Amino acid sequence: MEKMKFRKFGRMWIREDLSLYIETPADIKDIDMEKITIVETPVGNAYVIGIEDILFDRIQAAEHWKSEADKEQAIRIASLYFGEIDWSYLEKKCRKEESLKMLKIVKKEAENEKSKMG
Repeated sequence: MEKMKFRKFGRMWIREDLSLYIETPADIKDIDMEKITIVETPVGNAYVIGIEDILFDRIQAAEHWKSEADKEQAIRIASLYFGEIDWSYLEKKCRKEESLKMLKIVKKEAENEKSKMG
């Protein structure tokens, strides 16, 4: 990341001139490796986790830490990528972590936002 002029702050890599912030997960054991996208760059490959795992992380924060910011991020992401999300995969993960109620809230609000966007 340093070769691409990013600076590290905790788990974040930041490129302020591009307004680009990349969070590196502390633990990847819960990430579905089949949902990873490999992006080739001039300095090597970047591995991007699937949208479902990003949503799952935000839903967990909203449910268990009562983070409104994470809930809003989840709704925004879900509304933008609604048709691409593997909802059954996400439901399975949320059921296991007792966050199914928050998933349903996020999904419903995302559907509402999506319908407003046209």
